[in-house]
Amino acid sequence: MPRKALLRQTILNHTDPAEPQTGATWSSLEGPVRVGRVSRVTEAELRLPSEAAAPHFSLLLLLEGQGHFYMPDAQESKQGRYLEFLPGHCYLSCSYQPFRCEDYVPANISFRAIFLHFPLALRGVVEGGAPASHAAAQVLAHRDGHAWIARLAMAPAIRSFASRLMAQGLPQQPLELLQVQYRSLEILHSVVSSLLLKDAADMATATTASATAPPAASAQPHLSSRDRRQLLEARRFIDAHLAEPLRLADVAAACGLSESTLKTGFRVHFDSSVYDYVIQQRCLQAVRLLRDTPLSVLDVALRCGFSSASLLARHFRAHVGRTPLQVRHG
Repeated sequence: MPRKALLRQTILNHTDPAEPQTGATWSSLEGPVRVGRVSRVTEAELRLPSEAAAPHFSLLLLLEGQGHFYMPDAQESKQGRYLEFLPGHCYLSCSYQPFRCEDYVPANISFRAIFLHFPLALRGVVEGGAPASHAAAQVLAHRDGHAWIARLAMAPAIRSFASRLMAQGLPQQPLELLQVQYRSLEILHSVVSSLLLKDAADMATATTASATAPPAASAQPHLSSRDRRQLLEARRFIDAHLAEPLRLADVAAACGLSESTLKTGFRVHFDSSVYDYVIQQRCLQAVRLLRDTPLSVLDVALRCGFSSASLLARHFRAHVGRTPLQVRHG
């Protein structure tokens, strides 16, 4: 059975994943990089303090979520002692000594993330203490320099990796695990390289990316707790009607929102358009049917709301990275 790990620990600090705690799922296979995921909706506010978060070196790939990370003993910075959770971003967290911190996630929030727990020996790839913030990275560092966390926007390839792991599940076979381990180390190299910005060309690229990036979450429309509940209801309605034609007007009516509020709120809350979410969930359902039933590819396509096997295959390659027959035959 997959091991469990506490949400507080696995979201950012990744303390011992072998402890039998709840909130996130780890791959049952052993490897140098521990791979896990969390997918949950908060029914109430989560305030999860830790007086002594353990030494770690970890990377969180946040697909959906809101809230913040608080380090009371952090150095003063523009963002104070907080680092906001932003969907579509990754969080590289490093500690050499235990430190105080707290995670906060509001009520009625969908939190979906992949986390990678690296060997402590790899902390040496970031030399000289906490890295500095720059145009492409925000860094929150402990005042003594022995712990820090950095937030960077996820590159499309990294986001695709996280989305596929979320859709397909954690690796269950040794060859799958090997592939995930290889990609995890590649991603770590990419994130650390972006964080350190070793040459001027990288800095110019990062500055350009920052200038053209979408506005931060603080500049986006505010969503009340009622809005978030209705958006979650919209998502539940979509999940229950994947095999049917889904019109935006029908989804909006089912959750009590206007079409414009649904479109805007869905992107702010879930970092996805309504259309992209429908396609993603249809592909995920197709994965389950291909693995667990003898249905033909055409029958799977029709049961998942696709009009043909070729349409399923086209979306499958984009969202899953494999063909339906490759998924069927493992």
